[in-house]
Amino acid sequence: MNIRDLSFAVLALGLCFGNATQAAESTRFHLDLNRPPPKIGDETDRTIHFSSTTSDSTTTQGRESTTNGCLFFELNDRETVLDWDVSNDWSKVEMVVHRFVDGDDHRTNELLKAGTRIVGTALLGATFYESKDAPLSTEAYQQLVRSYRLRPRDFTQFTHFQIPPSTTIGETWEMPAPTNIEELVRVLGPSYTNTIQATGQFVGTTNLFGFDCFHLRFRILATEIPEALRTAMTSHLPVSVKGQLGMTIDLTVPFDVSRRTLREEVLTEFSDSGDMVIDGKHVMSSHGQVRLDFVDESRPIK
Repeated sequence: MNIRDLSFAVLALGLCFGNATQAAESTRFHLDLNRPPPKIGDETDRTIHFSSTTSDSTTTQGRESTTNGCLFFELNDRETVLDWDVSNDWSKVEMVVHRFVDGDDHRTNELLKAGTRIVGTALLGATFYESKDAPLSTEAYQQLVRSYRLRPRDFTQFTHFQIPPSTTIGETWEMPAPTNIEELVRVLGPSYTNTIQATGQFVGTTNLFGFDCFHLRFRILATEIPEALRTAMTSHLPVSVKGQLGMTIDLTVPFDVSRRTLREEVLTEFSDSGDMVIDGKHVMSSHGQVRLDFVDESRPIK
């Protein structure tokens, strides 16, 4: 085969792959986030990871100073469901720790030894934890309360997102402001809906832990600083501030509707800038960025 024939063969092969890709992308899918609750005795290997990075820069009288910081938390455990009552928002699970650490850009701290057993209970909107083997330190307990999602309601908070009846890979759609996401309301406050934009996207299909899944992405953008956050930032000083908060939620969900979400990642990014003016004179300017990344992944045990 000469070079010309080889070129035509490669071109034909590319066209075939292109047509196949276009056909796959034009296929319409029915996506459903409504999932049954777990059953008593269900086991998963669960990994929860949280990290935050901050950067702040302040300029005063022509002099600029910058500070950076990093925090992280990771828990990997074998989780067994003991009770799960969606209607009453009540649950209980047992966790056997594989790895439980936190730290910052200077140190890593082991919070519990591998093999430690913990029982977690969600009741009346609160969560409680107790160790069966070793006392829980205050630091370990606080990390569990902040990061380990245990309430049944937390696992159904995305079902109200309005996914089209059928959609193709890459398709996006606008959504109403998700006012009933408790976590978002806590961050932004109940009056943020006037400046928020929300969109959904069917990113594509993938395979995770041997399960065929669809990948959904939701983007939420708020261009106004919530009043509670504005008050905390200014502390009643003569400071004008601007800010923007964005949240990206990625869900990996099996096509098999009997399976729950396998992976959820919530990326939150906040940026702000401010200027202080006293008696008509510019005294100080600042800008900062905060990036929070939360990942919750569950691998079913067959």
